[in-house]
Amino acid sequence: MLTHWLFVSFFIGVVLLLVGGGFYVVYNEQAEQSFATLDPEPLLMAGDLEGAIKMYERFVAQNPWTEAQAQAKAEIRWIEELKRRSNWNSDVRWRARGRIENTIDWSLQKLESSIERETGGRFNADTDATLRRLRRYVKSSRRLQAMVYGAARAGDWEKARAHALRLKEKYPHSEAARSTPTPHVSAAVPSGPKN
Repeated sequence: MLTHWLFVSFFIGVVLLLVGGGFYVVYNEQAEQSFATLDPEPLLMAGDLEGAIKMYERFVAQNPWTEAQAQAKAEIRWIEELKRRSNWNSDVRWRARGRIENTIDWSLQKLESSIERETGGRFNADTDATLRRLRRYVKSSRRLQAMVYGAARAGDWEKARAHALRLKEKYPHSEAARSTPTPHVSAAVPSGPKN
């Protein structure tokens, strides 16, 4: 009789484990999909690091015990490290419209609207070529900025620093160069055992 109860208990335990595991897999998948939809870039670009942290903290609170929660916590640590390593807000002067003054991006926008207004949108070949070059400059700077953030998210601070320095050297007048902090990498060497 005792072996019968042990067998039944074991069988019920296995069934509960399988059902619970199935629910967890579905729950975890939904959390992964929800995590993939989070986009901190607008907040980071606006210099709202606290807003980006709160976005991930809400996700962590709403999705406990998931693998995506660990990823969200890693993003929070990355943003906090970004805050610690740079004085983000002091380097960024935002206009009311969210654009930075005196950058190629802002100047290009003003130039295009001015030409549009004066010529009715008809550009001559030289103007068109110049605008294309300026747009390419802006697009390339944003691509390099994305590489900085990608390397930093992956924890490769040396690569992030190299990309940031290249961004500031190659595209110094872009919004991306002005708004992207340069990570500082320092290596502490232990002094070793004391005698």
